[in-house]
Amino acid sequence: VPIANGRLSATMIKKVYTLSTYVYENDFIDAITEQIFVENGDLIIIPKINNQKIVIGDTTDIPAKFDKLIDFYVDGLNHIGWDKYRIINLKYKNQIVCK
Repeated sequence: VPIANGRLSATMIKKVYTLSTYVYENDFIDAITEQIFVENGDLIIIPKINNQKIVIGDTTDIPAKFDKLIDFYVDGLNHIGWDKYRIINLKYKNQIVCK
């Protein structure tokens, strides 16, 4: 079970619960998730590996966001290196923004 912390209002607790349910149901995401963090109204997954933040944003389209993330890990980071980016932002529709 991932730890959840940050600014947890009643609304955010519901969103954290929704995200954590999806995390639990996806074997790959569950295996890499160490923590769920709330920052500036965004849900963020802190993975067990590397020093990254995976910005989920809100709880809309979580399955699509997870599909993008898995594709990015398999088809992207496997080729350019897992330490290339510190922030992987999935909150925008149909794109991944990395820093």
